[in-house]
Amino acid sequence: MRFLRKSSEDEVILEFLCAESGSIRFAQDIKAAAGAADLDALIRDADLGSAEQCARRRAIMAAYRGWGKDRELFERFPNPDWQLWEFDRDDLDAVKYIDYSYWNELSGGTRYARDSAAMIKSGRLVYDMPYDYFHEIAARLADGEAPPRMIFLSDGRRFTVVEGHARITGYHLCFASGVQLPPVEVFVGMTDAASFERWD
Repeated sequence: MRFLRKSSEDEVILEFLCAESGSIRFAQDIKAAAGAADLDALIRDADLGSAEQCARRRAIMAAYRGWGKDRELFERFPNPDWQLWEFDRDDLDAVKYIDYSYWNELSGGTRYARDSAAMIKSGRLVYDMPYDYFHEIAARLADGEAPPRMIFLSDGRRFTVVEGHARITGYHLCFASGVQLPPVEVFVGMTDAASFERWD
């Protein structure tokens, strides 16, 4: 892995919204949280230099995901130092899913995203949910598509996905099929071990 530059909470929130605004699961929640706000202006034509836009994006994240509210995905979440890193295949092998029933089962109980490929290739479904979406992501990655950057939390030794569970699964499906992919940029929130463990 290679450090690229410092980042910020505002940049990470924007990337998070870029990713989930295209998600079948979360797109409607984002629209509901945004209300009358212009999502195209806030996400697709975003201005990180606009304090008003950044505040609106934080409010949307707080409303539908609990950002800064100590609830839902961000319950006990620390205030990390956000950075942009480059990860290769070996680095992605060390990343775990969040502790959530579906991802636990998909990884065979290890929580390592790398272990999802074996489960998916076996054809054994988790909670009777098909794997089409993961295969679609893998196909797009193999075709050279550059998806939104994934977001991880780390204490410098351990890495857990905050946003990007489906995408990291797609990466590992590619790797398991022998597809060679270039290193990827990811946002990493660095925190101390105790804070990491409280959330993880």
